[in-house]
Amino acid sequence: MKHWRVPSLLLVAVAGISIFVYTPAKMEIRRVTNVKDHNNAANEHSLEDAAVENPAQMREVPNPKERKSIRSEVKQNIGGQLPAATNLAKQETITQYVARIREISEELDEEDQRQLAKHLFECPENMRPEEWHWFANEVMNKLCHQVIPYSELSDVLVSLANDRNVDIVIRDYAIQHIIDRMVPVSATEAFEENSDKRKLLTDSLLQNASELHLPISGTALQAMQIVLERAKVGSFSAKQAEEFLLNEIEQKIDATALKLAQFSATHHLTRITAIQVCSQRKLVEVLKTSTAFAMDEGAPVSLRLSAIASIGQLGSAKDAKLLEDLIPSSEQRIQKALSPALQKIHQRINSL
Repeated sequence: MKHWRVPSLLLVAVAGISIFVYTPAKMEIRRVTNVKDHNNAANEHSLEDAAVENPAQMREVPNPKERKSIRSEVKQNIGGQLPAATNLAKQETITQYVARIREISEELDEEDQRQLAKHLFECPENMRPEEWHWFANEVMNKLCHQVIPYSELSDVLVSLANDRNVDIVIRDYAIQHIIDRMVPVSATEAFEENSDKRKLLTDSLLQNASELHLPISGTALQAMQIVLERAKVGSFSAKQAEEFLLNEIEQKIDATALKLAQFSATHHLTRITAIQVCSQRKLVEVLKTSTAFAMDEGAPVSLRLSAIASIGQLGSAKDAKLLEDLIPSSEQRIQKALSPALQKIHQRINSL
């Protein structure tokens, strides 16, 4: 899975899988190499604030003939490739488990992949929850990077993402991988070609994004934005957009983002994501909400920073005056955010 980028976000890459954590400063990329780092990242909230793929790194979307040609070259009956997944010795450490998963072939047959996927549904007795998060993350990564992903992979991801009884971190990981199943990153990566299963994937994002009172709604909302951004830089035709159900996401993402930004019971991390998505999509209707939180000294600093950045992206001269009035009474972190926001407003005004 590729690294996704967006301003004002921190992307934490875990062995090729991405966990997204908000940071008010510049975006950086750090690789999590052990369970302690992985757990710290997860505690900051995985994909609660996601990022968008760097357009410069994107390739054109493969057509079916190209992918069939790629797949025809692969031997499907590998055999003997899965001892690490089917025989997990209890005395081994999580680091050793992860190393075994990484060693597994990306040309597994259908049955081997099915056996590997079973490890996603229950935490092994010999693993702590945070260790299982890391392990399951690696398993999803391995399954999604198979040259010929097995036929039930999309069903597995949807099942994990939609089930409220599933660990919330595992649900977040599932949504991250739904993105790659929906829209390919490059001509060599497989994605879901079955129209009925693409509908399941789309519905899963829409359903989870509509859970306004749950943090996972922010995860799903940003996933919707990533899907649309990938499609945009992937040069999708109108027919492809319709086939991939991108129009349905496009029609619903704006209303969903505004609801999450404005809903009184929205978790502040989800609200940060919603405000950022509204800003990316130029939804000026969010300015009232952004202004309220920017002015609220009792709001979490990270939320205020996101709100100030939103005003900088969408605001007018009137909004600039409000930000200027905040400077004398604000703490240092807020003051640092006010300067670039004001600069953006003034540049936009001067360019008119």
